[in-house]
Amino acid sequence: IHWLYLEEALVPDHWYDIKGCWSGSATFLADGNPAILYTGWSNSSQQMQNMAVPADLNDPLLRKWVKVPQNPLIVATANLNSSEF
Repeated sequence: IHWLYLEEALVPDHWYDIKGCWSGSATFLADGNPAILYTGWSNSSQQMQNMAVPADLNDPLLRKWVKVPQNPLIVATANLNSSEF
């Protein structure tokens, strides 16, 4: 196995993930392009589900990702313990 050390794919830099970008999953959208779905910890300490897409589909390593403007996609309801979301 040969590891390639790359820069971080996602960093906490928006209100909906400013306290952390946590592991999630990757999938393919209906158009065949990849997407990352991840949990963000908001500025109000609430967990939210977010999505990012590749900035450059021609990059074989998909090193840069862009958070979609629709974020957050899912927000925990007020009666749900956000730490269990």
